[in-house]
Amino acid sequence: MCRAKQQEITMLFGHRYPPFYSVGTPKNASTLHGIFIEFLEEFQKAYPQYKIKYKCLPRARIKKNLAAGKADAFALTNRMFENEAVNSKALYSIPLWTVTDHLVVLTDSNLEYSSPDDLKGKTLAVIHGNGYGLLDEHFKNGTINKVAVYKTKQQFGMLLKGRVDGAVCNYFTFPCLANRCSYDQKKFRLSKKPIYDFTLNILLLDHHKDLHSDLNEFIRSYDLPNPREVIKSHPEHYTPLWNQETCQSLADKQNNTE
Repeated sequence: MCRAKQQEITMLFGHRYPPFYSVGTPKNASTLHGIFIEFLEEFQKAYPQYKIKYKCLPRARIKKNLAAGKADAFALTNRMFENEAVNSKALYSIPLWTVTDHLVVLTDSNLEYSSPDDLKGKTLAVIHGNGYGLLDEHFKNGTINKVAVYKTKQQFGMLLKGRVDGAVCNYFTFPCLANRCSYDQKKFRLSKKPIYDFTLNILLLDHHKDLHSDLNEFIRSYDLPNPREVIKSHPEHYTPLWNQETCQSLADKQNNTE
């Protein structure tokens, strides 16, 4: 299993995607922690021929670096969020987790989500450089408006000031990020129905075929923690913004990826 020469792999990250990873100190990738970082540490113990170097960048720069071949991998993404310049040279691992993105509105908002038609003519706060699945076509043709910001805190701020009708946030990451920004989570409401669900995979540039095979082998053997259980074990970060039906649905999807 071990190969003679250790291979250095530069893996790109955003800054915060809890509970999967979060940077402890801004601009210091060595302080990354979370359940995905624990996974990578165990992978490197099992496959010491790889030395994974972490690098945190804004989402738009991640795409540019991958398209230009200036990195080897990207942590936890999905093909539907990447552009053709990236996907044309990418390999994706088998799924690690399944997650969902939801519409976030103010608690007293009348806006409900059942399909993109509900958002026509509305303005959503999104993160610059991120892909948004089935919403991207609506953003492109202008049936749904977007305001791109660089930080989740800015999304929340625009909502509270009434500058946008809603925001798109990940189901698992939203509570922790809201807590970190010192916003009262009771002022916000997540849509019961997700906008879309997707698997989280590791993206590799396509010349890393051995690494791709080894990661898939390790994912199959590794006891991946259930994000829902991680949330329950850290109530100081994750308050009950979710209904039981949604929680059970996500738990079932998680179990189906194992």
